[in-house]
Amino acid sequence: MKLSTVLCSFALLLLVSSCAELKIYPPGPNKQTLLILPVQVTNKSQYSRHGFYYIYEILKAGSRSTAFEAIFKLPIKGDMLIVDMLPPGDYFVNKFIFKTVGSGDFTFGNNVQSRYDKFKLEAGKITIFSKSLNVLLFNSTPGRGKETTYNFKMVPVSSDQKRKILATLKELPNFDTWEITDTE
Repeated sequence: MKLSTVLCSFALLLLVSSCAELKIYPPGPNKQTLLILPVQVTNKSQYSRHGFYYIYEILKAGSRSTAFEAIFKLPIKGDMLIVDMLPPGDYFVNKFIFKTVGSGDFTFGNNVQSRYDKFKLEAGKITIFSKSLNVLLFNSTPGRGKETTYNFKMVPVSSDQKRKILATLKELPNFDTWEITDTE
């Protein structure tokens, strides 16, 4: 099987996982680690659809040839994206990218931001990424529903947000089969 086929399949699975219900499997040969990517969406607009999707390009430390893309398509159940396909090792978010949903070739300034957010994945452990993607939707002119403004940034995960993530994960089957990585 070609590497390009594997990478395309992986990207498709991550895309599908962003829309799927929250589910974790017990650790095993195919599910060695769990990476939790927090997201917080605040919608103060009159519009319920989301105009963008957001991508973390993740690289394994020491190997810049293989990039994994974690794709956030909003809304996301449980305010987190669960990535369970990465093997143990040291990683970093190399880029943050946002793209418009739907058709068109709209560009909104620089759609790619370079990053260097490091994290470590260990076998049999859940790692909560230290940054949260916070998205704010609002109407810059009140009462004008179709003029929605999007603001997004990556901020440190608050202790309250981490508690909520862990409470949500504890409700899922197979949570007890994993350990939590201390990220503080």
